[in-house]
Amino acid sequence: MSHPGPAVSAVLFDLDRTLIDLERATRFGIDAYLAALGRPAGPEAYAEWKRLERVHIQRYLDGEVTVEGQRRDRVREMTGIQYSDAEADDWFAAYRECMETQLRLFDDTLAALDHLDSVLGVPVGVITNMETGYQLRKMAAVGLPVERFACFLGIDRLPAAKPHPDAFRRACAALGVVPGRSVVYVGDEPQIDAFAAHQAGLRGVWLDRPDALPPVDPAPPGWIERITGLAELPDLLTRSAPVPAA
Repeated sequence: MSHPGPAVSAVLFDLDRTLIDLERATRFGIDAYLAALGRPAGPEAYAEWKRLERVHIQRYLDGEVTVEGQRRDRVREMTGIQYSDAEADDWFAAYRECMETQLRLFDDTLAALDHLDSVLGVPVGVITNMETGYQLRKMAAVGLPVERFACFLGIDRLPAAKPHPDAFRRACAALGVVPGRSVVYVGDEPQIDAFAAHQAGLRGVWLDRPDALPPVDPAPPGWIERITGLAELPDLLTRSAPVPAA
């Protein structure tokens, strides 16, 4: 069921795994660095690194540890070595250097941004639960100018991390638009992106890429809109937003 929706006033995106293919780079980075150290690499090591990433980044988002602290804890648990802070920082920096050489935009990213700019002419922004400086470093690595976005908000520029509604409201304020279903938010996480955006009053869209890792979060309600690539976004934006089931 749908209803005649308002025109699109703005589009917001998550960054990692939405515009930038972070997963491919992470897999390469941890495999290459572990192999260089003479440590076991491969699917099991990658799965463990991803598990530690989820656990400790959540601790950071919950305010239990600093961003540097969660990285150090990941390194210590991954290696089983109680590195000093400086040693853990060096380990993570070397891993990140390997990872960043493989960062790429998804093949459909630029076409989607071009469509929003040239066809719809609406402001476009990014909301990410990582630090702005770190994310800008990724943007530089993939050659995507931050000037393409009317706002670019990392967690240090937000009043609260996603899925808190204030994260989405701050982005709307930065774009100069009123929070509502005319503001579309696209992200790869079904709950903290798509459903959270809906709960904040926006039109949440789940980007469920076919080669992505299975989401940790449960699937969102069936009426949350789902696309499997950004090439589907222009068509979605011509349709009215679905009405949640009663």
